[in-house]
Amino acid sequence: MLKYIKKLLFLPSITGKKAIEKVNDKSCKLLDVRGINERKNNYIEGSLHIPVGELKVRLNELVKYENQGIIVYCASGIRSRMATRILISNGFNSFNLKGGINSYLK
Repeated sequence: MLKYIKKLLFLPSITGKKAIEKVNDKSCKLLDVRGINERKNNYIEGSLHIPVGELKVRLNELVKYENQGIIVYCASGIRSRMATRILISNGFNSFNLKGGINSYLK
């Protein structure tokens, strides 16, 4: 229980470089929580897309990734922090991508 509370208080985060490693070794899946128009402009290939406002009602789409980590990204990190908190509170192993999409693409 204490470990769970710590995760919610001190949200697990990951750097772009480490995220690339985890995606390449297939231990994590990327989740884009930005809006549809933002995703049309650019996105990380292979990432899933669920806008943060829809995440709670679409959690069932992520069940098949519950044995993997889920790295959540947005433009700057604010929405992805909210989404990471939602995922952790629903039992997912989730990480917030520090610096948003640009930290991964650089």
